[in-house]
Amino acid sequence: MEAVALRQGQLLNRSEIARDLRLAQATIHRHIDLLEASEAATLLPAFAGNRTKRLMKSPKPYLFDSGLTSFLSGHYEPASLHESREAGPAFEGLILQHIEALCQLITPRPRLHYWRTIKGREVDVVIERGRALVGLEIKLSSTAGYSDTQGLRAFAEATPGVQSCAVIYTGTELRKLAENTYAIPWGALIG
Repeated sequence: MEAVALRQGQLLNRSEIARDLRLAQATIHRHIDLLEASEAATLLPAFAGNRTKRLMKSPKPYLFDSGLTSFLSGHYEPASLHESREAGPAFEGLILQHIEALCQLITPRPRLHYWRTIKGREVDVVIERGRALVGLEIKLSSTAGYSDTQGLRAFAEATPGVQSCAVIYTGTELRKLAENTYAIPWGALIG
């Protein structure tokens, strides 16, 4: 569980985890499958226009308790977490947790993914409902600007069906950043 917490929001490489922990790959597969089956973790799958390609790409793991994630990453005080590299992924996990809860209220339930290109353009969360898509970038920052929409704009250009995009951030102002792209305070999701 600690190995997954330390890799939260990164591409899941089970072989690397097995090598780091000096365990058999089959053991790592079983443990990660158990975390997912018990809903202690989710494996966010990759989004691709071709549904078969989605099955081949590596998912991103997220534990469902950002406090536990922080604790397992060695951060026992909030100040310790705020200054660490794990702060962003912990915030992403918290926001993902709320998005998943909101998606459970919708019928049929939307699917959640992430999107990434070979060149490194990325969208943290893609909400897919039928053929309609929404892209979300999650930033642990009190400001959000046009430059934060690069991945979202690349996603919208490359993917038919994108209705809108948003940058979810820690600021307080709801505003338009680009065409069909908005800055949304994270409190609007959970408040």
